[in-house]
Amino acid sequence: EHINAGLFIKNLSSDYEMLNVMSRKHWVSFYSDSRYTTLPYANSTDVITFAKRYDVDYIIVDEQLLSKWEHYASLLHMNDSSKNVELVYEDNSRKLLKIFKLKDEYTPTRM
Repeated sequence: EHINAGLFIKNLSSDYEMLNVMSRKHWVSFYSDSRYTTLPYANSTDVITFAKRYDVDYIIVDEQLLSKWEHYASLLHMNDSSKNVELVYEDNSRKLLKIFKLKDEYTPTRM
């Protein structure tokens, strides 16, 4: 599912664009030829804030790596609690994997 997710993101980008993918492991960013940012151990609100600060394009939430995290449920449904992200991809073939896209309507805050 990580390979398919990476290829999905790769197909969304143009040849000149270097996307930034945030996840627990680098697998999706590898297959999408994207930069990698580590997903912080935090609730969905803090993850989105962190993603904005680091100019992240996509957030990967997957059952294989995150199901034991305290904040897993809030991450799975972050598009319901925030207007800054939208669900663009979901794969249930083996373990659940979701891709959320950060919307362009925000201005990143510098740390």
